[in-house]
Amino acid sequence: MKNTMLVTTALGLTATLAVVFVLLVAAYTVVAIVPVTSNESLQVSVATINQHPVEEETLAEVLEYVDYFFAIQSRLESEYPRMAEEEQQEITLAITNAARQWDVDPWLIYSVITVESHFRTDAIGTSGEIGLMQPMPRTARIVATNTLAMSDYTPENLYDPTINVSISTAHLAYLLDLYKGDVSRALVAYNAGTNTANEVRETSYSRKVLTYYNLYTDKHLMVASN
Repeated sequence: MKNTMLVTTALGLTATLAVVFVLLVAAYTVVAIVPVTSNESLQVSVATINQHPVEEETLAEVLEYVDYFFAIQSRLESEYPRMAEEEQQEITLAITNAARQWDVDPWLIYSVITVESHFRTDAIGTSGEIGLMQPMPRTARIVATNTLAMSDYTPENLYDPTINVSISTAHLAYLLDLYKGDVSRALVAYNAGTNTANEVRETSYSRKVLTYYNLYTDKHLMVASN
């Protein structure tokens, strides 16, 4: 009887370890994927932008981003059902990878995209802003060159979801750091520049983004708790 109990316990432990191993492999596979850009000459640059060393993260952190990945993809599917599945996955990966790289809440990135372009990769603003997160070409060039060391950057790159989100999130991360985590003021600066953000803490733009952010965060927490 004692031997039987030991065997049963061992089998149970083995099964548990097997499940953990599968989760680890799945987490690494899903989160570490780097989308392949259509422009082959930029593949190295894109890989550099998006890769975040997984070995520096805890298992809990890796699994958290796996959760983000599926939650964001699910919301994209529900809010933009006509978007091609391949494009949904590319944008989801772009958001998740940029969030990991620059330590910015992925739902804040999602909220900015919602307000800026409603997930239109070909969107062009009235002042020349381009793509998903609508960065100005001049600002994007500075970030791409100085922060991301992209020697082959051109404004046309901003139509690529991966590059657009990477550059824009890097800039947003800088502003969040500049304003010591004040999300509202960082959003003002993202939209209207630092001169405006130094004078006012919120605008209609920042309030709109934060309204979406609070909505998405609440719903994400509900999904995560189930």
